[in-house]
Amino acid sequence: MTDTTYEEAKRCFRCKEPGEKVGERPAPRLPGITRGASLHVIECRNERCRAFGTVVRTIQVNPDGTIPLTVKREKAFPAIPDLTEEVRAKIDEQLRMETHGGGELGGR
Repeated sequence: MTDTTYEEAKRCFRCKEPGEKVGERPAPRLPGITRGASLHVIECRNERCRAFGTVVRTIQVNPDGTIPLTVKREKAFPAIPDLTEEVRAKIDEQLRMETHGGGELGGR
């Protein structure tokens, strides 16, 4: 048997075991949130999990019982540039200076 969307949504992010609903409150009235929706607070109940006893999920449940699949928001941070080649070139240059002269070595 496969999980329903709610059963899947309430799984712990660490251990993937189903969590337990420990609270519910009305969702704030913000753009993109259905009027009358509620927020279900889910806690991990797996004693072997590092997240045991902590809130692991907050799930928005609409008045008709549906759960929004995605929240469309802009990223709050810029993309991180890939500096791999630049760093490798600097490491190679440092190694060349230290092994073939031209670089500083500790005082002797």
